[in-house]
Amino acid sequence: PAPMAVSKAIADAPEMPRFDVQVTQGAYATEFAVPQRITIPSGGQRVTLSLGTHEVRGQLVSRTSPAVEPAAYLVAQLPTLPGVWPTANVALYRDGAYVGQGSLNNNDDELSRVGLSFGRDERIVVTAEPQQQNQGSAGFTGANVERKVQHAYRVENRHQRPVALQVLEAAPVSRNEQIEVKSQYEPAPADKEWSRRPGLILWSETLAPASSQRFVATHTLRYPKEARLQESQ
Repeated sequence: PAPMAVSKAIADAPEMPRFDVQVTQGAYATEFAVPQRITIPSGGQRVTLSLGTHEVRGQLVSRTSPAVEPAAYLVAQLPTLPGVWPTANVALYRDGAYVGQGSLNNNDDELSRVGLSFGRDERIVVTAEPQQQNQGSAGFTGANVERKVQHAYRVENRHQRPVALQVLEAAPVSRNEQIEVKSQYEPAPADKEWSRRPGLILWSETLAPASSQRFVATHTLRYPKEARLQESQ
């Protein structure tokens, strides 16, 4: 009798709501259709409704800009998502813990180029060495000034696994034909106009566990003595 009573109770129970959302992609927009009415209570309460899920395989990198901050951040670089996605804020979780918000922009290659930041990578230790700078006269008559600036950084991997490391460096860019700029890098950078910005240098290296790498950028500026330099960030 008991199993029959349970079966009858299940049969008499009201049908559970279905949330199989139908997605229609147009030329300029995507429409989501829910198969039944959704009741939203009054009083300002928020209701969250999942319209779908999409799994993608991203590339995790540890990215640092030592001249700005001697720290590395865990960044997920993602491929362009299929379909139409609005630009919006997204909640980011790492190992099940909420780490903040990011901006989802699927209209260009920002996801694959810049990616989404998931907070600091505490096991990557970044050290910025003191800036080296010297200045003197140059040219046959000594009418020019030659100024040399060197930035050096050391990055240590304290993970038990290899890490894909990205190091950013801002190089001076001349906007005056009288000012000559030459830059040398060790090791050679992967990109000298990262994120389509002239002078933004990207080193990209695989750092073995329990190892470190030194990065050096030497910038030499030559300009007439009467010229006045205006530096901007």
